[in-house]
Amino acid sequence: MELWETIEPYLINLFPVAIGIAAVFTWRRGKRARERWRIFAEKHGFQFAPPSPPSFFSKMAAVAFQNPGVVSGELDGLAFRLCVEVRGASKSRRFFTVMSVEIPEIPAGLKVFHQNAFLQLTKLFGAQDVTTGYHDFDSAFVVKGNNPAEVLTWLDESRRSALLRVLGEHPNMDIREDRLEFKREKIIESEEVLEKALDGLRALAPYMNSHR
Repeated sequence: MELWETIEPYLINLFPVAIGIAAVFTWRRGKRARERWRIFAEKHGFQFAPPSPPSFFSKMAAVAFQNPGVVSGELDGLAFRLCVEVRGASKSRRFFTVMSVEIPEIPAGLKVFHQNAFLQLTKLFGAQDVTTGYHDFDSAFVVKGNNPAEVLTWLDESRRSALLRVLGEHPNMDIREDRLEFKREKIIESEEVLEKALDGLRALAPYMNSHR
């Protein structure tokens, strides 16, 4: 008891110091990420916008000191965006780096995403919305859409082949919410990871354009 009474004042004083040190490291990581995203944007002719102060009640307040900003522009005629998204709330809150291009005139509700063990099990019970009839493609991806006939028309041979080839090399990339997106949990600083994700989007962008 006497020992605790002796060290307690020091521990109380060290607590705010530890918080301050953690805040400094977080701020430095954010500054480093912002600089790398700015260089990435300049290298590829995109626009870079530094982060603006978030509202205290917004989800982005959780990454206020780490937010690298937003990179935007065009990739093969498609709207391009690189940003951080916060999903979930409280203890389930998670940060994702998302790099995407918007897909014009995409069939309503179209989603193409990678298989996993759970999805493979649900497919046995008919949970897959759309089956293309091509074994390699159907084994690799789950396909969903509001209108199966429109989905099958859009997923012609060239698109299926391109998706199978490129998404096979990019497990964090799929089609959701009217966009082709790369998504990985955490804020990505690595130039190599950003470049590889961009290469994947660039390889598929010509196939996503409705005027190809």
